[in-house]
Amino acid sequence: MMKELLAIEQELKEIQEEGNKRITEYQAEINVAMENEEAANRAVIQAKQGNDPKAYSKAIEEKRMASNIVQYYEGKIEQIKNEPFITEAEYRDYTKRIKAAMDAINKEGKIKASKLLKELEAIKEEVAPAYAKANNLLRELQNNIYKHSYEKVMNEARKNKTPLNTNELHNEYKDYSLISGIDYILKSQAAKTIKEGGSK
Repeated sequence: MMKELLAIEQELKEIQEEGNKRITEYQAEINVAMENEEAANRAVIQAKQGNDPKAYSKAIEEKRMASNIVQYYEGKIEQIKNEPFITEAEYRDYTKRIKAAMDAINKEGKIKASKLLKELEAIKEEVAPAYAKANNLLRELQNNIYKHSYEKVMNEARKNKTPLNTNELHNEYKDYSLISGIDYILKSQAAKTIKEGGSK
């Protein structure tokens, strides 16, 4: 799908290069006309210093013609700069092609992302029972094997008048970052949107 966008990019570059080529061609004509205009200005000054009114009139006419040519090409450049290089129909066609290519890329990406979300769900389903099992084992270990129950810890703290260490109250695995991270992702609006788009 990216191939289509790259192909369109190349087409647009070529259109723009063609338009800019015309500007460059006109600019070359302006440069020649400006040189002619400068030469005509020198001829006018020289003719003005002479005694031949016909030579002066001819120099003025050549200067005017050179100035008109410069203005003509400057106008052409302005026209090219302001006029679109393509028609409205072509513009709409390019817009449609670009959006269609992006729709296809988006659809494919959503399908892949949806699969990843399903993998996250599978990981959560695999890990969640392990968390429960680990905490059950830790509770069993603390209360029934080590015999260091919540009540015993509380009674010892009262009896010895020592501060209560809350970490000893419940022996449990507290790193829920994986499950909470997966939950955060799966419950997000973005995940819902991806799942809807990916399941189509």
